Amino acid sequence: MTDYLDVIAAFADGEPVKGDALKAALADEAGREYLVDLLALRGLVSEAPASRAAAIEPPRRSAAWRLLPVAALLVAGVSGGFAMGRQTTGSVTLEPSAPQSPVVTAQATPPELRIPAPEPTRVIKLEAGTSWNERSGGN
Repeated sequence: MTDYLDVIAAFADGEPVKGDALKAALADEAGREYLVDLLALRGLVSEAPASRAAAIEPPRRSAAWRLLPVAALLVAGVSGGFAMGRQTTGSVTLEPSAPQSPVVTAQATPPELRIPAPEPTRVIKLEAGTSWNERSGGN
């Protein structure tokens, strides 16, 4: 292979080439034909699309569009939790003498609805001196 073919191949590869060497290589008819053949061959082998229509890709959605359902679920969950919390807490009333401070009244369970505690299955008796020792000070 001659030097001018190496210069043309380096130019087609995008490598730095001296301008005078490239002019001399392209001054020869064989050099110009080699450049055309090289570019045609590289165009067939490259991953570039063959037509302009193939180069146009459909627009991709940004990450914000993919996060939209997650955000909607988050807003629905928070607002639903807030609404349930408002329904289950005690009622808030305002006193006429102090309209700025709300009073929260607790709702007590009526005695007929209270469930008694179960009987213990095991009773542990602690005696001073044998089971535990009372000490003062320290941590």
